[in-house]
Amino acid sequence: MIALFLNILLFSAAVQDTTEPVTPADSISFETAGSDSLQQMMQQQAEEEEEPVIIQIWRYNDLPGFESTETDSSLRWVNTLNLTQRFYRYPGAFTYRTGTLGRMDAVQMHTFENRHFETELDGLQLNDPLTGAVNWNRVPVHKISTMNTSSFGPDYRTNIRLRDHYLVQPRTYLNFDESTYNFRNLEFAATHNVTPGTNIELSYWDRRDGIGYNRSVVEGNQILLRGYHQLNSRWLLRGAYITNSLEQQQPFGYVLNDPSLFPFNPFIASPNEGSASSDKSTKDIYLQTHFRRDSSRAVQTEFGFHYQTNERSLTYSADTVATDFRQIELYARQRLQKNEAKATVTVRPFFLENRTEQLLENKWTGVKGNLTGSLAIGPALELSATGSGTFRSDSRYDVKSGARLRLSIGSGLELSAFGGYASQSPDLQALYWQSEAFSGNRDLLNEQSLTAGAEATLGLGSYFSFDGRVDLRQVEQGVFVNRTNAPVEEFINIDPYTSMSATGTLNLDSPLFEGMASATYKRFESSASDNPVNIGLQNSGDRVWLKGSMYWKNYLFDRATFVKAGLVGMYSPNFMRSAEYIVPLNRWQHGTQELLNPPYSRVDIDLSARIRWFMVLLRWENIFDRVTQPGYFETVGYPMPQQRFILGLRVLFTN
Repeated sequence: MIALFLNILLFSAAVQDTTEPVTPADSISFETAGSDSLQQMMQQQAEEEEEPVIIQIWRYNDLPGFESTETDSSLRWVNTLNLTQRFYRYPGAFTYRTGTLGRMDAVQMHTFENRHFETELDGLQLNDPLTGAVNWNRVPVHKISTMNTSSFGPDYRTNIRLRDHYLVQPRTYLNFDESTYNFRNLEFAATHNVTPGTNIELSYWDRRDGIGYNRSVVEGNQILLRGYHQLNSRWLLRGAYITNSLEQQQPFGYVLNDPSLFPFNPFIASPNEGSASSDKSTKDIYLQTHFRRDSSRAVQTEFGFHYQTNERSLTYSADTVATDFRQIELYARQRLQKNEAKATVTVRPFFLENRTEQLLENKWTGVKGNLTGSLAIGPALELSATGSGTFRSDSRYDVKSGARLRLSIGSGLELSAFGGYASQSPDLQALYWQSEAFSGNRDLLNEQSLTAGAEATLGLGSYFSFDGRVDLRQVEQGVFVNRTNAPVEEFINIDPYTSMSATGTLNLDSPLFEGMASATYKRFESSASDNPVNIGLQNSGDRVWLKGSMYWKNYLFDRATFVKAGLVGMYSPNFMRSAEYIVPLNRWQHGTQELLNPPYSRVDIDLSARIRWFMVLLRWENIFDRVTQPGYFETVGYPMPQQRFILGLRVLFTN
């Protein structure tokens, strides 16, 4: 398949009155005009001469060392309801999903495992307070303005900003997606500038998914209320209330002895748990003030108050578990610049509390701090650096740092070398969890990791470019659940292991075509240990994902509509052990999946068209299902959707 996309890429590159009207003078005579009409005329003239209110858009510069990954423009042309759908298509990324949207998915990017991701939304951190993993379902994907990422330190950091509205008339949005079984998403959003400097936005998103298998249904909603008020040309008041609620049927995977022999038939497959279910809800509330020196500059200072809740309960045959977190956080961010040096400092004092009896300890206070910076050394060299720390009242701490040196040679070659160090505290679940089947461990040590890598980008003419990247991560005292089938399984520090990754990508970007062909290789190395998890990592197999996409884009019907259409696909050619999803813990980890996942592939057809304020998004998903394979797993035991057609509509109403 990768050869097919390469051939398509190469073929695509080869095809390629001024006079202003004069207004007559006012001829009304003051002598003949009555007093009432004269007063009305003078009042009308005063209103016409009143100065208009001018609002300068509030701009936010990217954090130093971050690069743009997604924008409102790139997201609107693809049917995206969860950001893991976008990670699935990125070069260097492996996704581990359970078939339906709304569950906690896992992403592995280069050598960044699921616990090495940090995500921020308008200043709010979206990492789960219990496990530290990112819950991508909390992101309002239809409202993203920009998504920037940093991938040179010990963590893969994502910074998301939502879209601001500056309107002269109200707007209403309708987003609708529907397919077979229980797949349906319907969102209504309305926004209005009640004054030139005050905007309010309200939306309700009904979310449903299901793939026909017993116990696969997910239902819930997202409600968002946000707005801003310009106090004056230098100060802005901003606030938001975002709530997510999801009810999930939990099959705990489906019964199988050999993944190669799984029938992929919804009427035959049996869930491991016939009545398990979970409820997940979050609330994200913030009130922030933003400062800029004058209306021509970007925001320099941010202060805020954040309040977040995170609840989850699960009932299954062996136990019932529940957590209910509340976090109160103060937030301050300052951007600094002196000539070619840029820096951003962020500080977050916080109070965190769990209001159930699931943990051995339930209250913490602490402070988080982060510094990112960049320095241009001449016209061709740039140094970027990051450092962060977290200190908690239970005497636990995180210390992380990273740096990247980038060299630009001419206009077509860019070389980078990067590295990082982290001493990361075990998450709260690993330390304090207590249930019938799993137990935390207060004696766990910090995970220590060293990262290093290099990256190169080479321009190949006007339309082509090539990207190559290699990563190496050495981990000591990694924190894992020791899956020994004991009555109560405990968290442990495993022996050292090494994670390696290499990715090569050929890109095409021309006025009529855009596409990519990539290959990613990933493996774990832990040959000198007899720890069961280390042995599992060593024997998990080589991960290889081949990805490709090709899109044609152009105006049609005398430029009345813009169309983007194409193919996107991937191929995993070898047997390997996927990450394991431990449902009671809502946790992903490598090294403990016993069964090998067979080779699999997937190809989708995308078609998007825009006519003024109306967009149609069509996707024919997994088009070779039942042709080249009966079905496939990204995570062993959880079948992915069969061939299906998804209809998406995006409508904007102006009033």
